[in-house]
Amino acid sequence: QLGEPFLVLRSVGMVGLVVSVFIAERWAPSIRAVSGERIRSGLYGQAGNKGAVVVSFKVEETCICTASVHLESGQQAKKAQERAEQLREILQSLCPEKGARPDLLVISGDFNFRAHFPENSRAT
Repeated sequence: QLGEPFLVLRSVGMVGLVVSVFIAERWAPSIRAVSGERIRSGLYGQAGNKGAVVVSFKVEETCICTASVHLESGQQAKKAQERAEQLREILQSLCPEKGARPDLLVISGDFNFRAHFPENSRAT
């Protein structure tokens, strides 16, 4: 055996997205309020091709949330606004206790945001 034993706390998936949380077995008695959620935002919230999967839990009194996101693609200004709104909706629904904000947030995925640089700029 390599190292200490771990447990799967929760795993949530949706159309190409997955988030899994593993904890050291010794931490199990300190964990509570475990929840998993799928936040659909593709096709006006009806499809799971865009959105997020989230696992939230508390260690003692610390709320921890982890999310994997896939936001709307496209370069038009309208698409950028849709991405920003999708991200806002996801961030507003992260911790299982209403009105609470996570003490620690780990968010990753395909944000589809674009960096714009002036044509005559150079990397130095």
